[in-house]
Amino acid sequence: MKRFLFFACFFFVLNQLFAQKNDFEKGLIFLKDGTSRAGYIQRNTLQQNGQAIPFKENLDAKTEIFKPTQLDRFEFLGDGTTFKSVVISYYQFINGKNEKTGKIQRFAERLSTGAVTLYKAPILPLEYDSNVFGSKDFLYLIQNGENFTQIDLLKSKPQGNTLIVSKNYRGVLGYALRACSNIGELVKNVDFSDRSMTSLIEKYHSCIGQTDKLVVAEESQPNVVSHKLRAGYLIIRDDFLENKSAFNIGYQGSIRMPSLSKKLGLSFAADFIRQSYFWNDPLFYSGDFKESNLKLNLGLDYYIVRKEDFKLILTPGFSYFLLLSESPEILPEGTGSFQLFSLELTAQFKDYGIYVQNISPMGNSILRPDGYFNIGVVYQLK
Repeated sequence: MKRFLFFACFFFVLNQLFAQKNDFEKGLIFLKDGTSRAGYIQRNTLQQNGQAIPFKENLDAKTEIFKPTQLDRFEFLGDGTTFKSVVISYYQFINGKNEKTGKIQRFAERLSTGAVTLYKAPILPLEYDSNVFGSKDFLYLIQNGENFTQIDLLKSKPQGNTLIVSKNYRGVLGYALRACSNIGELVKNVDFSDRSMTSLIEKYHSCIGQTDKLVVAEESQPNVVSHKLRAGYLIIRDDFLENKSAFNIGYQGSIRMPSLSKKLGLSFAADFIRQSYFWNDPLFYSGDFKESNLKLNLGLDYYIVRKEDFKLILTPGFSYFLLLSESPEILPEGTGSFQLFSLELTAQFKDYGIYVQNISPMGNSILRPDGYFNIGVVYQLK
């Protein structure tokens, strides 16, 4: 039964991974005439959001489709992610060569705002030649006042089985950000990636002495890493054990990739466990017992709620126990390792939180407790 519940929770999280991209979320659309409408917008990939968005005034209403020619911008209210309608130039194969011959409107995701605004817009395979003109299906635009500068990954060429990517885009970046006297040095190591581009904008912001607040979208960062300290008490489940006590202290690290998923992440925890009990098994051993273990926990984080100040996280995974020492010695050191399923729920307010974790055996667990229930506190490091 315990194993069934674990798998049910695990597949629920996996289902959310595939379903969340198609969820309607609260948002605002801003029409070309200056009016706005509140409702629900379907969140999808950059490619799909860039071409059109499904919109409902309420979840039971009929779906409307809006294209970039109809809207000025739209915004998801949950996290402030904003897309703006922009005009991009695209390439066609004419007279034996690719030329920038057409223009089309797209919804571009806003990655940062400040002295200048950085956008990311999708481009389709028919609009560029990936074998010659780059290996990315997107481009960037920098808005300075009313002016837009398009940053393409162009003039790349194949060399054997390798695509040699041109660095010409760095010259375009230097032109767009020429208000910074040191921009030539700043663009030398810029990669064609969200994080590298937003990092450049941050440096540009400082270079020109801009005092207005710079806002960088979370989605522009390929990964978000957090580090936590944790400590707790474990309730040992075993019919042969009496006078039980167990405590743990350790570290937990988590990583999210907002560009791939807003609700999922991975976590790793390492806990030192010190436990003591009276083992009452007349056929094997009776007496006081002390044991130290290292518990390694790997889990898939599902963010049930993820706000700036409050997070509720469900984490199915598995725990690996490694025996460090025991007294009296029954098993040779290092041979007491065993694996267990785990299901953890964490509620975190700002930097502090509490967690509960149920740990169940994975198969038969000879000479091991039947499982643990762990309750503890966490503190997220700055």
